[in-house]
Amino acid sequence: MNQQPRYESDTTESEARFDRLTAGEAREFELNGSEQVDIFTGSPEVSELSDDSDDPRRFSVIDLRSAERTADGNIIYDGQVLTADTEYILIQPATLDWSAGKGYKGIRRGDVHDIGRKQATADTRFTHSQETSGNHFTVAVTEEGTLMIADNMSTNGTSLRTTEVSRESDSPVLTQESLQQMMSFEAPDPQPTLESLPAAVQDEVLHYRRAVYNKSEAEKEKKFSEAAEHGRYIYQVRQGLSSQAKEFLGLQ
Repeated sequence: MNQQPRYESDTTESEARFDRLTAGEAREFELNGSEQVDIFTGSPEVSELSDDSDDPRRFSVIDLRSAERTADGNIIYDGQVLTADTEYILIQPATLDWSAGKGYKGIRRGDVHDIGRKQATADTRFTHSQETSGNHFTVAVTEEGTLMIADNMSTNGTSLRTTEVSRESDSPVLTQESLQQMMSFEAPDPQPTLESLPAAVQDEVLHYRRAVYNKSEAEKEKKFSEAAEHGRYIYQVRQGLSSQAKEFLGLQ
């Protein structure tokens, strides 16, 4: 993937920047932790670039580097726990199903992911429209942490939109005023250690962490059907967790 001149997003909260990649073009993105890049396969007009979650042509790359984390460093996004080294996540809103392991893919430094209908035969987590080429676009993160998106000479082209996103549901931004308000109350009890939990709860926590680890390892080895099975199992394990285990894992 050939590097092009660096693209610095100047998106503000009230505007979104729209770009269309030329055939074979690659872009670099330096996101600020509160931005996401929407990717549209096919040939949509600017007026069609909406937040329609049922459109399989739309993908979103979300910056997780500033996301909330669990006590042991894993990332919390949309109520899910992702491994600590996940820097971005690629989501297809039309097919997103956490319990089935569909509609998303974590991205780490050094990862290169080709997205298209040919890849769907090996990686069934995404569903593609007929406008999507066999190898339509690539999402990658360099070893330095730079996000790159490239069109792979697709038939119908690739469009991009950079937008500001709210992190209020994940981790609210602390202003000086809100910090002072928090300091006026009693400090909460410190986070318990794993060893301080009852033995049964420790077993629950370790069992859940092992399930998350197994899924992560399957994804790294590109064993996608196995990863999907682990995803379903994680959902089952999570449903059976006690409230104390969920609180410790940050899943409340």
